[in-house]
Amino acid sequence: MRAGSAVLLTALVGLGAGCGAHAPPRPAPRVDAAAATPCADFELDVERFWSTSAKAEVRAGILKTGGAIDTVTVERVVTKMDAVSRDWVMMQEAVCKDTVVRKVMPAEVYNKVSMCLRAALVSQRTLVEMMRTPTRDMVYKADDALARLRQDTGACQKDAVYDTYARETDDRDTATAREALGQAHAYALLADRKRLGQRLDEGIAAARRGRAARVLVDLLVEDSARWTRDEVDLEKAKVRASEARDAAEKDRYEAGVAAAYHALGLAEDAAGRYAESLRYFMLALGIRERVLGKDHTETARTYQGIGAAHVDDMSYDAAIEWFERARAIRERGGDNPDVAHTYNTLGNAHLHRDRPGDQDEAIRWYRRALDVKEKVYGKDHPTTAVTLNNLGGAYQNKGKYDDALALHERALDVFGRTLGEDHPNVAATMNNLALVLVRKGDHAAAMRWYRRAEAMMVKRLGGTHPTTLQLRENIDALCKKQPEVCQKR
Repeated sequence: MRAGSAVLLTALVGLGAGCGAHAPPRPAPRVDAAAATPCADFELDVERFWSTSAKAEVRAGILKTGGAIDTVTVERVVTKMDAVSRDWVMMQEAVCKDTVVRKVMPAEVYNKVSMCLRAALVSQRTLVEMMRTPTRDMVYKADDALARLRQDTGACQKDAVYDTYARETDDRDTATAREALGQAHAYALLADRKRLGQRLDEGIAAARRGRAARVLVDLLVEDSARWTRDEVDLEKAKVRASEARDAAEKDRYEAGVAAAYHALGLAEDAAGRYAESLRYFMLALGIRERVLGKDHTETARTYQGIGAAHVDDMSYDAAIEWFERARAIRERGGDNPDVAHTYNTLGNAHLHRDRPGDQDEAIRWYRRALDVKEKVYGKDHPTTAVTLNNLGGAYQNKGKYDDALALHERALDVFGRTLGEDHPNVAATMNNLALVLVRKGDHAAAMRWYRRAEAMMVKRLGGTHPTTLQLRENIDALCKKQPEVCQKR
């Protein structure tokens, strides 16, 4: 990474083998005199947890988190939850009518699609429960969580549903495992690590008791992701993903095998073993392209993973090629968090490749990402601030230091107001401000930012954390160049 580049801050991406969580299905309804409109009451399933009173509680809970969260943020979350609910009811009614009115869908297929839809409903219900008393961080993750839930709901009409739910049963342990996975999916999306670990452990135990192989696979994949996030225990992540792969292969669950390989790819990438990471991603891709198709959102997720591994390995040409494949799929969904993420990573790849014209390309992609993020998240959102930081890095590399400073200062303001003044993202942005000031020759001001950032990094991350050590390398470089600014250190 070049000295002037912006710190890349990435958002949480959950994993799933197909539709996400599992829950008991509603059996295919009968048509008789007592049920003249058998497909007309699905709104009640949503209203049980997303009623007018529930919305009021969520609004009040979000506002209590304070900071930069205002009524605009509240209404954005509520509006997106309404959209997820409408999508769910619409799809459930459509498949019901296909089965009992138009009679073009067999009852067996209806039951499988309903299982998938019920799965998404469990996750949505859990999100609503969490948003009654959220942390500020949960509020800022809600946009991504709700976008993922809409994807999960939409995926229920895909052929992969038939593979995921081919051997589902309704015993108590299997139902417990499905419920646990649905809740864990929501906890992962909002980064509630404590409850996530508890529910995954409970769900895995229940799935083993009930011999629910496919639910077990999805739980193990989600658990692998838990250990990979923030590089908590990468060996444990690999063990869980390998268990998932073995169980999926034994049960001939192809979507699960692909998800397990994808999880192994993520763990190996985080461990810095890029060749192994790419090998696993390519295995996942071969299955997903065949089972799900080349235009499926999960296929795009693997394209994105391959691109990220190439960036980490500094193979930027290959990274750009794979990100472009992901972009082609994700743009079909309009302005959404996934397409913004892909634009941002395209910007990163061009910024670090740094051939003639690459900084201009980086700026172009960062601006496209910023445009989408401001629409999806709003201007005062930490995810938006990530791209402000990256855009500032590209302007710095072009020698446009005043523009770079303005963008980093905007990012610093947003991070401070949304995440708190002592958050590591604030310190990372101070580092970026210092880098620009060094380029401008204002070494004293740069050192002041470095010292503030160092104190915050040590307090929040510790003195041996890689980010703290990188910051200290920047400080040491300035001290060697300008010893006089370090005399008071």
